[in-house]
Amino acid sequence: MVEFILERKDNRDIEVKENNTFVNKGKSITLTTDKDGIANIKGLRAATYIMRENKAPNRIEFDVNDPIKKEFTVSDNDIEGKEYKIENKKKTTDINVEKI
Repeated sequence: MVEFILERKDNRDIEVKENNTFVNKGKSITLTTDKDGIANIKGLRAATYIMRENKAPNRIEFDVNDPIKKEFTVSDNDIEGKEYKIENKKKTTDINVEKI
């Protein structure tokens, strides 16, 4: 599972609609992917957001100093959800074999 941190680009608090009322969730929200690599969030207030990779399994390339980031905008006119794809690279290893 991969962990992402979601923040507003303008550094304001994130608000999520719950039961027809916007609820303050603070400066950031942590999202974690499920076994299928999917993370969901619903009810974001209109704003521009930045989602940044925060943690990844050892088998995935991850640089804490240069994490993958995705910027997206939610507008008041959005009535359907949006899907964003962030692809990770698997770590690889070179092996040298000598035939004798």
